[in-house]
Amino acid sequence: MKSKEIIKSIIKVTLLVFIFLRPFVDGLTYPVFNSSFQLAIVFLALVWLVALFCRREKTFSLSKSPSDLPIFLFLLVLLITTSFSHCHYLSWHLSLQFISYFLLYWLVINNVEEKDVTTFLIILLFSATLVSLYGIYQYFWGLEATREYIATHYRMGELPPALLSRLSSNRIFSTFVYPNMFAGYIIMLFPIGLVMAIRSKSFLKYVFLIISALLLCCLFYTKSIGGYFTIIFISVFFLIFYFLKEKKKILVGSGLFILFSLILFLLLFRLGGLPHSSSFQDRLGYWQASLRMVKESPLLGSGPGTFGSRFARYKLPSTMETQHAHNNFLEIWVETGIFGLLFFLWLWWNFFRAALRKVTQRKNLILLGLSLSIFAFLVHSFGDFDLYNPSLTTITFFILSLAVVKLKENHRYCVQNSVLTKTTLLLIMMMLIFLGGMNFREILAGRKAKQSVELINENRFSEGRAMLQRALSYQPGNPAYWYKLSAIDQHAAFSQKDSSALKKAIESMQKAIALNPDPAYYHYKLSQLYWFKGVLEKDHSFLEKGIGQLKEAIKRYPTKSIYHEELGNAYELVGEKKEAEKEYREAEKWKRLSKSESGN
Repeated sequence: MKSKEIIKSIIKVTLLVFIFLRPFVDGLTYPVFNSSFQLAIVFLALVWLVALFCRREKTFSLSKSPSDLPIFLFLLVLLITTSFSHCHYLSWHLSLQFISYFLLYWLVINNVEEKDVTTFLIILLFSATLVSLYGIYQYFWGLEATREYIATHYRMGELPPALLSRLSSNRIFSTFVYPNMFAGYIIMLFPIGLVMAIRSKSFLKYVFLIISALLLCCLFYTKSIGGYFTIIFISVFFLIFYFLKEKKKILVGSGLFILFSLILFLLLFRLGGLPHSSSFQDRLGYWQASLRMVKESPLLGSGPGTFGSRFARYKLPSTMETQHAHNNFLEIWVETGIFGLLFFLWLWWNFFRAALRKVTQRKNLILLGLSLSIFAFLVHSFGDFDLYNPSLTTITFFILSLAVVKLKENHRYCVQNSVLTKTTLLLIMMMLIFLGGMNFREILAGRKAKQSVELINENRFSEGRAMLQRALSYQPGNPAYWYKLSAIDQHAAFSQKDSSALKKAIESMQKAIALNPDPAYYHYKLSQLYWFKGVLEKDHSFLEKGIGQLKEAIKRYPTKSIYHEELGNAYELVGEKKEAEKEYREAEKWKRLSKSESGN
């Protein structure tokens, strides 16, 4: 019994440290650190399972939650759709993230007790306070310092327009990549700060009120319209649940408010009264393209994590390029099919059904705050991609697990400590060791790839290439690394007219395309390599291959005017004037219609 409590204490202390640190390192900005966090969760899960395996009691129990079955089925769908994915590396990468979220969920509900929840919430709010203070610093001093540094060390014309726009807008993002992601974080923590203030006494009440006010101040400086709407939305829901006593009145009040909100939103949109309406128009374009993607593969989807690679094929010319649907539910549907979406919705439905029953019966303030926090995440997800920010999603599932701990009704699985149970635990542990190994290899590969970039920036190309090959030895299925390797060899081939380097560049680019055939710019780069080889070796067949790859690029991004221009140039060089004129007309058409073209 003593060893069991020691293991529980170790897991709880580690979780406290983990959840404190998680918001400081955004998984999109620093993917290596994101893999490290995943590895930590896998390690904790192994510690817990080993403790279960070593028990000698005839039976032991595991916590039962309303979301267990939909989580299991959603994981199953992830694995199935990954096996049919357009890019196995991207799908495995995202699936590993979801597995870590669910492992964290089960770790918390089985090792954290109801009396511990308040401690975890204080740690969450303390972490949020530091993140918010950094956001305030960023608004008044940090962004200006960043602008000065970039102006001194970089050529402004070579920087991405999106980065320049973000730096000039004074929209704060703190430790997150985007202001909207920071807003998504704030609106999740605000209900928790509010209920902690209401239930606390004397000095602590004012501390939590100050934290809540600080969060609102940061939300204002993010200038996130979606964040503003969401905070108003959940604040009204809080008032409904806090002041109405009967379940029937709560449901009627909530329903009327949702209906009123939808009508008001549609009216404002039709009348052009929405702030940043152009941004919302872009989202409408993303959603239309997403529905076109769903129509192509409604059952199995294209594979987890593949939305960004495939979006350009379906993109409307009037919308911006994007890596995400800016609607988590649509993106889940695109990537995992209708069953993935249904199980994902079922997960949240089961939780809210159980939480609503408990909140209306006992007016549990902490559970109300946690439920509204999760609700805020889901509402904000209708117009953004919070689910695909590893830091945000980790915190969301941590809050979900704390909420499940609060609504526990002593429902548990009673497990016989038999040979079959021990064998099952052993198999699960072996699977976790395998997953941990994948995370570890990703960490090693990421570090080598980063070192490669640093060497390339110092014009040490041969050393940079060798370092990137070491990254590929850890992750040979990563198409982005093969693309970078091709770019290094292309530099040598073009600058030195080196045929052997050109051959390596072509082979690496072909490998990248074999691993992920969807990105149009992969085919565009390969077409450039073929053309250079054709000119260098005076071999007409490579010119034809270059034209073929340009056609493949256009197939995957039909509204990209530069691809049509390049194809027109190619046709003109081989003497096909009629085809060249046709492509030039296409290029002009998409130039007129396209709102923005960035990258390749």
